Amino acid sequence: MADPLILSIIGRNVIGCEGLRRILVDNGFKLERSATYHQDIDFEDWKDRPNHVVIIDGASVDQALDISGHVRAALTQPRILILCDTFDLGSIKQAFATGVDGVLPAEMRPAALAVAIRLIALGEKAMPSEMPELLLAEYGHFVTLPSEPGTRSIKLSDGEQNILRLVAAGHTNKQIGEALNLTEAVIKAQIKAILRKLQVGNRTQAATWAYCHGLANNGGSH
Repeated sequence: MADPLILSIIGRNVIGCEGLRRILVDNGFKLERSATYHQDIDFEDWKDRPNHVVIIDGASVDQALDISGHVRAALTQPRILILCDTFDLGSIKQAFATGVDGVLPAEMRPAALAVAIRLIALGEKAMPSEMPELLLAEYGHFVTLPSEPGTRSIKLSDGEQNILRLVAAGHTNKQIGEALNLTEAVIKAQIKAILRKLQVGNRTQAATWAYCHGLANNGGSH
């Protein structure tokens, strides 16, 4: 059984850290550490594990990158997510080039943030939907998160919705087939049909759609 996901926050101030902590806890996450830029952080007490996501809240990507450099120098395994007020193509490219796993706007909705964190923990990269596809070409498979759910009407059958919920929960095709008493080949075909309906390129983007449209449990599976 995989270790449960744990999060740590490095924020601009105590008030900001507390607000972010409440959002994360409300979405079912376990908070490991919380610190501010102005503290002398001793990373020896922080867990150097792949199931650990460190969230850095900064005014800009450049400001957060200074902190992420200290994190990465001390901890090699955790994922790093930057939340910031302002960003541009150059700073985001620099962030991913230095080992950051996600750069997202600080004002994004809690539900979208929750799914982004879970996908980053699975090894995906997350970036704002405003960024052009240059990053996609350079760094591989990214999850593009819309600022608001789309208004396009998409009709999914009850069976497709059940499969999509299990996809969003992180289950494999084999596990979904066992849960629904269907063959793995049938599940694979159904997922392809779902991707076509949603007009997305892969199952992680389908999971994002599910979270943003209320088809998945933001608190995760238990």
